[in-house]
Amino acid sequence: MDFKNNTIDTSLLTPTLTGELSVLPHLVDVAQRKHEEYDFFEHLCSFVVPFISKSKLLEPLRNLREDERKKYQNEITKFELKVVSEIQNACQLLKKRIHENKFEANKDVLKKISDIQQVLKTGGDIYSPHYYEVAACKLAQICYELLEHQHLLSNVIETDALTKFNPTTPTITFIKGQQGSHIHFCKSLRELYNLRESTCREYPEDIWVIWERLYAAYLAWHLPESYFKGPGFETGTPVKIQKSNSLFRLKCYWNEMQRI
Repeated sequence: MDFKNNTIDTSLLTPTLTGELSVLPHLVDVAQRKHEEYDFFEHLCSFVVPFISKSKLLEPLRNLREDERKKYQNEITKFELKVVSEIQNACQLLKKRIHENKFEANKDVLKKISDIQQVLKTGGDIYSPHYYEVAACKLAQICYELLEHQHLLSNVIETDALTKFNPTTPTITFIKGQQGSHIHFCKSLRELYNLRESTCREYPEDIWVIWERLYAAYLAWHLPESYFKGPGFETGTPVKIQKSNSLFRLKCYWNEMQRI
């Protein structure tokens, strides 16, 4: 890995930094001279991240970063609850109409709806997309199969808007010829995707996102392999699945650091 093109002129920083912060230009200069992956990450994880974590003068910045992270997480949680609620309401409405209309294929459809509700209850499987994304895709697939029965789908989806579930890439994709303005039970999910977009960029603007990545690298660099061999991967509830997936992502970072 070559870091030569990503340089900072630290001569502009040196006169303005005093006390313990005067070491920052030196840390940056050393990092910019590391042109091998191992040397760069060793410096980053042994000196840069610990300094940022412990400096008393940087505590206000750390507090601001933590406040921004919590605000973001609260927004994510709010949208996730909305997504789950929308899917649950759509499932209940479909089940009610199927019973009222004595729909001929009701057993098969009701079984699929029950599977969706089970995913919402248990959190689905480890290493899969978020459980509400899986549930939304499955519900979209049911609606696709019921397209000819518009009386069942009213207020669940718009008649000119539908998505199809692709099992190889479980994301929401529009079908050509059936595109429309929106799908009722996916409205909050799209808003959630928009919110997450800022954290998925290669070069994020939010400082807290950059720090999350730095700290993940720091943990992955120093953790022993035994950390991942004990209990930790659990299923049964959305909370357990979330913790398990977080541990799995950290293990992926750890594997990458071992390669370096």
